[in-house]
Amino acid sequence: MKLTYFLRPKDNLKLLAKKGVSEVIIGTLDHSRLGEFNSQQAIEAAKLAKSLGLKTVLLCDALVGQREFDSFAKSLSEMTPFFDAARALDPGVMQFLFDHTDIALHFVADTGNHNLVGLKAWEDYFADRLERIVLSIELSKESLNHIIPKLKTPCELLVLGRILLFHSPRALLSPLSGEASDQSWIDAVGASEESPHKGFPLVENKQGSFMFLAKDFCLAEQLKDLRDMKLDFMRLDPTGCEPEVALKVVDDLLSDQPEKAKDSWPNLVIRGFYGVNKSDVLFKKLKNPSRDKTHAIAEVLDTRKGDPVTVRVLDGAKLHSGMKIEMVSPDGKKKQIELKWIRDLNGNNLEQANENMIVSLPPIGSATCKALIFDVNNL
Repeated sequence: MKLTYFLRPKDNLKLLAKKGVSEVIIGTLDHSRLGEFNSQQAIEAAKLAKSLGLKTVLLCDALVGQREFDSFAKSLSEMTPFFDAARALDPGVMQFLFDHTDIALHFVADTGNHNLVGLKAWEDYFADRLERIVLSIELSKESLNHIIPKLKTPCELLVLGRILLFHSPRALLSPLSGEASDQSWIDAVGASEESPHKGFPLVENKQGSFMFLAKDFCLAEQLKDLRDMKLDFMRLDPTGCEPEVALKVVDDLLSDQPEKAKDSWPNLVIRGFYGVNKSDVLFKKLKNPSRDKTHAIAEVLDTRKGDPVTVRVLDGAKLHSGMKIEMVSPDGKKKQIELKWIRDLNGNNLEQANENMIVSLPPIGSATCKALIFDVNNL
């Protein structure tokens, strides 16, 4: 099984070639969703990669609207002569490459291609021009084991990298970034208002806005299974880790103990859909009942273990010393205590806190930000 690597401008091509990478995927700001090269940089990187014996793939997985298609296609046709293959997600871009170039094609089957019938249809349509099918990470082990052996075209699967949750063609971050709003690339981190989940990587660039899962996708421990399925290419997307770390991960994946790549990777990881898919159990939690403020009297603003809890009294509510309260965290955990004291932010004791006041309460075990507080007598 060969290793293909999503190249970034800061990566060292010579070291990647030396460590055994077979192929590099090069994406530009204009033609791909998350490529960081400009067109000239991409061409120079492709030339260097070829001189090092690496195969080069032009990533053109941008989703292209009708108004932009002609200019996109023109610039794309100027790029393809410098690459060994091109890969696309948009069927329109695939059709253009099929009709107007002679470059080998890789079809990115990330969306709407979760069964053998559909994948074989693409295989039959592009025929000998189709050099590879990039399979979706949403396929289970069972599905992969069924699909891969039955396709004539070599297959590729991500084995380590980010999981895309959301993409919008709109610029959603720049309106919030003030002075940075003129940047062509914005990185940020998001958090949920209705749950304790946080750490979602966010990106805005020419192709729109992207949100990724806080945990990355990892099949380093399943490479033996993938080899048994006759998977031809494993892909490493090093986004989010430094070049030195990525080189260590390359070493691990190509070693006799590829599972070590999981430990070398800087972020938390999951197997995603590869195992049994239990995501349906979460649907009842999409609207978090623990965030229903209908009967809440206060909300936790800040808390640290062993320290007083800072809360804001909600509209129309009040707290008073001696009352019994119940705290409900965003994940549904409950804790009841009696308010032995209430203090303002200067540390002065209060008998009562009225609506919209920010006050301190005694330490509450397992308190979390955005937890809601209720009067036990009204439950």
